[in-house]
Amino acid sequence: MGQIFLFYLVNLNKRYYTLKLRFLLIFDDQLLNQNSMKTILIIGTSVVNFALISYSLFIFQEIKHRKVTSKLLAFLYVAVILDITATICMIIGSSKGIFTLHGLIGYSSLTAMIIDTILVWNLKRKSGLNSGFSKSLHLYSIFAYSWWILAYITGAILVFVFK
Repeated sequence: MGQIFLFYLVNLNKRYYTLKLRFLLIFDDQLLNQNSMKTILIIGTSVVNFALISYSLFIFQEIKHRKVTSKLLAFLYVAVILDITATICMIIGSSKGIFTLHGLIGYSSLTAMIIDTILVWNLKRKSGLNSGFSKSLHLYSIFAYSWWILAYITGAILVFVFK
């Protein structure tokens, strides 16, 4: 069993929170030898699952409250950090190169997520906490999330098809 600890420092409202994310990797050596998946890909897959949880919590909070809150920002920032980490792990562990169909979908969905983060951050900076989402920002957030989910699903399908 291997353990990996990732520490991220998040600045919300001039307070610093340390988020300790613990990923447990449990594997059998024989299974790992039979499977061509490298350890870095296992790490990337684990991290992207946590990004899915965090990004989903962000979008559910945004749909429910339609305003910028500290909790919403935390979910979004953590999702971006985790997705960047997962993307780097996937690039390092991939034997297919960085320009694959899934890679391009993934990079564009990460870009859409980062743009969404910048737009939400700008709303918070200009209007403060508890400011409402405009209809266009709300729709963009849903679009970016949907595109990200498409990338997540294509990645999952590829893992099962080419296993």
